[in-house]
Amino acid sequence: MKLTLEGARKSCGFTQKEMAKILNITERTYIKKENNIGMFRLNELIKMKSSMNLNSDNVIEIFFEE
Repeated sequence: MKLTLEGARKSCGFTQKEMAKILNITERTYIKKENNIGMFRLNELIKMKSSMNLNSDNVIEIFFEE
């Protein structure tokens, strides 16, 4: 089963609001990006990788594989 951003976020115990605060974006913007209505910036990916303790394979699976 493919790892999703929502699944990774929830398994780390973060709400969408908390992730938005970590990324310094609005909750609405975060929700859109999590639902593939926008793209995350590189600095946001780096912050998420660190905050959620994702390894490089996780990042590739979540953001670059269909």
